[in-house]
Amino acid sequence: MGIEEKLVDSSRKLIDYVVAEVNENEALFEETLQIAFSGKPQIASRAARVVCFCVEQKPSLIFPYIDRFIENIITQKNKSVVMNFLKILTFDILPENEESLGRLVNYCFEHLLNKDETAAITVYAMEILYLVTKREPELIPELILVIEDRIPYGSAGIKHRGLRILKKLKGIQN
Repeated sequence: MGIEEKLVDSSRKLIDYVVAEVNENEALFEETLQIAFSGKPQIASRAARVVCFCVEQKPSLIFPYIDRFIENIITQKNKSVVMNFLKILTFDILPENEESLGRLVNYCFEHLLNKDETAAITVYAMEILYLVTKREPELIPELILVIEDRIPYGSAGIKHRGLRILKKLKGIQN
């Protein structure tokens, strides 16, 4: 039975079972990632959640796929998949490839500026951009301005994370 056939529901118990199986046999990671990339609504979301838990436990699993992973985030239509994939990047897993990093930065700024974006995607985009400023400090002033602009329109989660990141950014800037 393949990974796709095992993802019959999104219960935590089943997800944990599949995560354990993938972690035991890392060859299954690519299969799970391909299912998450597939665009099949429910199955892709479940697979993305498995990928997220696997990478949280073993970050090195995603490194060989990072550029394709970033490209899929940018083109992905399924918000649940995007949310799980962005969460992975908040584990301080960023592409070394400057082109992929630039595309990711543009994507995150675009979604951070979108006042209709979900809170989770907005918060993850904010966190990823903060992590990027550690490598690219010239982005700090722009990120500060965007977060300050976004906070008044955000949910409690967006406001809380925004204020926390602003405090860190202003500490770096001074």
